[in-house]
Amino acid sequence: MGVKNEKKLQRVTLEQLLAAKMQREKDKLTVKEIEVPSLGGTLLFKRPSDESIFDAVNVISKDEDDMRTIMDEMARIIYECCDFFHDKEVYEAMEVGDPIDIVYSTMTKMDIMQVGETVCEMNSLFEGIGEQLKNS
Repeated sequence: MGVKNEKKLQRVTLEQLLAAKMQREKDKLTVKEIEVPSLGGTLLFKRPSDESIFDAVNVISKDEDDMRTIMDEMARIIYECCDFFHDKEVYEAMEVGDPIDIVYSTMTKMDIMQVGETVCEMNSLFEGIGEQLKNS
């Protein structure tokens, strides 16, 4: 007779639920300074929301072979997560129509792909989904 390797689970307490809730709220406020090689410096990015990751994955998975689609989604996430790009003075100085064009006019395509992926990885949800996309 073999011994079963069972995991002994304990009932979750109110304190554990509250701690988990507080950690999730703290994770939403995560910010990270990320290097943008072509700019020779860094920009500050906030963690992308779960909804933003879902939106990006939905768009990319429909047309995963088109690099423009992937690039557009990465640029959207970069714009969305970088408050500096939302500054009215920056927008006016860049003289662009669509605000997301700030990303295209300031970063190389390689930057957009690398920085975009790094920003997406700030949300742990992307790790699993990103791997699924790469393997499909």
